[in-house]
Amino acid sequence: KAHAVVATAVAVALVVPTTGAMQATADDLVFALIEVSKTANPAAPDALIPGEQVVFDIEVSCSSTQTDCISMKIADAMPVPLTLVSVSTGTNYTVAITGNSFVATFTTPLDEGGVGLPAGELVGIQVVAAVPTNVDATYNGVTLTNTAFVTVDNPDSNVQDDAQVLLSVPLDLESTIGKTVTPASVVGLPNTVVNFDLTATNTSNTAVDQLIVEDPAEPALAQLDIVDLV
Repeated sequence: KAHAVVATAVAVALVVPTTGAMQATADDLVFALIEVSKTANPAAPDALIPGEQVVFDIEVSCSSTQTDCISMKIADAMPVPLTLVSVSTGTNYTVAITGNSFVATFTTPLDEGGVGLPAGELVGIQVVAAVPTNVDATYNGVTLTNTAFVTVDNPDSNVQDDAQVLLSVPLDLESTIGKTVTPASVVGLPNTVVNFDLTATNTSNTAVDQLIVEDPAEPALAQLDIVDLV
């Protein structure tokens, strides 16, 4: 029995310090100075036209004599109507893309435990986005703001920065029309019915109030001189 009591006492003594150390790691996190810079190329006042791409450069650094930047992530969503094309990869972070957004998670093992970005390091990430070829003309002259958010577990340390791009989408009014006839050929007998089906489509780069379809065109086509509209 005496041996059993001693063994139990030793086991408790081994468990208690380990639990205390884990709790201290979570409680002792301190502020870390994070600097982030985001630029666009081309940037406003230079304008992007439909089909062109813009390159966003993000630079982030961690500064502290007491801690690293723990569980650092960069989250960025492309503003409408930009579409995300690509995000550069690196050895010290991974990238998860969802639609037109991405999250870069820093993965360097830290002395405090966990992962993130060590103090004293600077990392650059390049993001490519595009203006759709079918972007609506209502975006003409619109300045878009793209913001990158940097988050960490360190208290009061989260930061953000943004870059602006200008869109140039001149109004282009276009339409298409189609016409079919049924039957395609008929015997020239009186009271024979011929159906002409017309379709019209707005192919402008914005919505329009109305489409006007005229038939016959001016001057009138000769074949419509010998038929009556019913």
